[in-house]
Amino acid sequence: MTAYEPCPSPAVVKCTSQLARLPSGGWVAALPGQSTLWPAGREWDAVRLGPDAAAMVYEHMCGATHGDPGPVLLDPYAGWHYWLVRPGATASWKLPGVVCRSTGSWVTVVHAARTAGPGPHWLNPPRPDGRLTHAVLLHAAIRAVVGP
Repeated sequence: MTAYEPCPSPAVVKCTSQLARLPSGGWVAALPGQSTLWPAGREWDAVRLGPDAAAMVYEHMCGATHGDPGPVLLDPYAGWHYWLVRPGATASWKLPGVVCRSTGSWVTVVHAARTAGPGPHWLNPPRPDGRLTHAVLLHAAIRAVVGP
């Protein structure tokens, strides 16, 4: 599997933690074909990985979540993958090759229906219930791929 293939299973992991929930809202661009800069640190923080590790982390996350790794945005021009996690979840993260975007940072976000290029698109789009990527599972997947 590559980072550009959807997870093999559409199964949903039931996560009772408030850490992986986001109130349903309009933080994705309103119209298909549009993109918008959105401030990190409000509804979510963004965890950015480069192309070298991102495909393997995506694979780990698909396995750990039974096919629902949470919202993952791809910028194919730079090769960056962004996982959206609850605000503040990455405050203590210090992992090689990982950039955590929070308050004071901005991320280009596209409409939830944009799941193919050209340009930025969702590898795994945001869900209507607003669930975010499970930060603890993501941290473990990144450590498994890039080391401590």
